[in-house]
Amino acid sequence: MGLFSRIFGKRRTNKVIADLSGPGTYSLNIVGESNYQLALKNICGGRTGESQEMITEAVLIPEDDNPYDKKAIRVDIDGKTVGYLSRKNARQYRNQLEKAGYPGITAKCSAMIVGGWDRGSNDKGHFGVKLDLPTEEPGYKDSKELSNPSEFIFKIDQPNAQELAQVKIGDSVNFWAPDDTPKKVFIYRRGTLGGQGRLGMVPKTYVRLISDQLAMQLSIETDIIERTTSNCTIRCRLVSVEEISREKKKKQDKLRAELTKPYRPKKPIVFSVDAKPYTLNVGDKLQLVHIPSIDECIEDINKVFLAFSSIDGKKTIEKRDEPAIKKKIVRLNHTFSCLDIHVISKSEDKSWYESEYKLQVIPVNS
Repeated sequence: MGLFSRIFGKRRTNKVIADLSGPGTYSLNIVGESNYQLALKNICGGRTGESQEMITEAVLIPEDDNPYDKKAIRVDIDGKTVGYLSRKNARQYRNQLEKAGYPGITAKCSAMIVGGWDRGSNDKGHFGVKLDLPTEEPGYKDSKELSNPSEFIFKIDQPNAQELAQVKIGDSVNFWAPDDTPKKVFIYRRGTLGGQGRLGMVPKTYVRLISDQLAMQLSIETDIIERTTSNCTIRCRLVSVEEISREKKKKQDKLRAELTKPYRPKKPIVFSVDAKPYTLNVGDKLQLVHIPSIDECIEDINKVFLAFSSIDGKKTIEKRDEPAIKKKIVRLNHTFSCLDIHVISKSEDKSWYESEYKLQVIPVNS
């Protein structure tokens, strides 16, 4: 009798929710969590300084009407979808349900949410989910082959035990390839690259996938999902050009909506400019002679600049830093027909900052 048969017994029904008890290893990784990061964040109560290891309960729901895979198994936690079983694992899981006489049943099992840290300076970890399902049946001891070729799991080659001692579950890693067509790809701890921090090497099976991604300068999402004193298991997700394009468009659409929204600040906008090689006086009035278009700002707000000049046009000062200020001025210009710009102070420092002035911008209705 199969393991699932022993759990379910002989009674046939597709309405009960079976409780599947695993060995406590949480060895089955689900896929697609990148699409449900907000749900996982809410379930965990937000990000923390260290990686999560939250034990909870997951519900496995056969999704026969899934337009991409009629045999998909959806994973829900707290009533929220957080991902799916991989294509391979979903089929193995369904086969075991059928053998036990319970095709299409909804089941629940223990789950662990990992990752999800926020240490500042753009160091944020990807939330992941690991299931604790019965491991006696074939197919549940290892989930290296995931349905999506852009997602895979491996144990590192030639592990460095000394460096392994300094990582933990949920940590991300860095990859480095020595040339454009490498036979080896090296793995480093987060925050290190070259010299210290080398954990080991990528297995040959995945060298080409990872090196091609590096060569195209595309992102690789990683996290350590298992660790022992002698090795660790790493999950990778290769971010596609299409995904980057979608994310870029989403950010551009958001920025366009922000820049075209009417802006009526409650107080004047004040910011610093470097007027080299000119000298300005407190009270001098300036005019805006160059403002980037909204399309230019959307393409790359860091590369655009503002240009102010004296009323007679003999002194021109550019503003290239502080994207937040540039966005405010673009929004003001889009909302009002006229801007009143004055020099309100000059730096007292007579060395490097001697050409720094503060400008005040007040919108004026026509």
